[in-house]
Amino acid sequence: MKLINLENMIEKIKIKILSWKAKKEYEKELLRLYDNENKRVREYKKSFLNSNFIVIALLENKIVWAVRIISDMFMCALIIDLLVDPWFRWKWIWNKIMKETVKLCINKKIKNIELIADPSFNWLPNFYEKVGFQNSPENWVYMSLNKSLIQKLWKKQ
Repeated sequence: MKLINLENMIEKIKIKILSWKAKKEYEKELLRLYDNENKRVREYKKSFLNSNFIVIALLENKIVWAVRIISDMFMCALIIDLLVDPWFRWKWIWNKIMKETVKLCINKKIKNIELIADPSFNWLPNFYEKVGFQNSPENWVYMSLNKSLIQKLWKKQ
């Protein structure tokens, strides 16, 4: 059995911010991550291609972690779709990529950096707190439009 030195592996991971052109280059790898997360792959393809930024962690040209960001490039950046290769789920590279994601937003002079976390994963708040996120001190309310209403509106078009 081959032992894996996790520290050496983490040092080899390269963080990359994908440009519009690079998103197409890494499309197959990104779709693989969406598929691992049991997401609706075809629906998400358009989402990631139209996102402002995608920050990825590469290990030997394989994406092991990806974060999708949508932003108005001034007031707000919303971090969504944090995707992880199953083998890397509980490895400590999350800290590195989340810090790079936040740094990207700060370098772009974006004033508010927000994220949406899936409430079915009760460990996520602790995960995000470790890289500086907190519940909104302004007590912002995040709401979604009722899905049945969305379907009715789509049918009318």
